[in-house]
Amino acid sequence: MEKTLLAYEAPDLDLLHLAELDAERGITMAAEWMAIDGDKRTTHTEGESFNSYFGTYVFW
Repeated sequence: MEKTLLAYEAPDLDLLHLAELDAERGITMAAEWMAIDGDKRTTHTEGESFNSYFGTYVFW
């Protein structure tokens, strides 16, 4: 890898917003998923979803 092509200083873009999933929200989401899986008459809901990812890449 060509070191001259790597950025050594980067501006703070304020892109890190850690998500917190508390117990009440988790229970609400689980109940929604159970309703869909448990009763096949349920064909559509407004939906619940949660996705969170945090990763770090290091190049040397």
